[in-house]
Amino acid sequence: MDSLDRLQAFKSLSLFKRVSQTYIVSQVLEKDAKKDLTAVFKEFDKNGDGKLSIEEVMNGYLDHYGKVISEREVKQIFSEVDFEKNGAIGYTEFIIATIS
Repeated sequence: MDSLDRLQAFKSLSLFKRVSQTYIVSQVLEKDAKKDLTAVFKEFDKNGDGKLSIEEVMNGYLDHYGKVISEREVKQIFSEVDFEKNGAIGYTEFIIATIS
């Protein structure tokens, strides 16, 4: 399962599990794994603002993985991954979701 498949599957996690994973990301995640996920995030973040828009995720799927993902699917991902409910997926949110 690649990181973007895990991003889609993240929606079913409980709040406790999300909090636990936030701690793991900040303290334990291997440098190589974090480096790889950071590279994917940066590839998606075309405007370099440190957060992913719906369009950036849709384009990122296509550019990076050759997969077309619908706006509906991306909105579903956002509803679960966007903890801050600000309409964007931040770096930490992305890392937590993709290691799930």
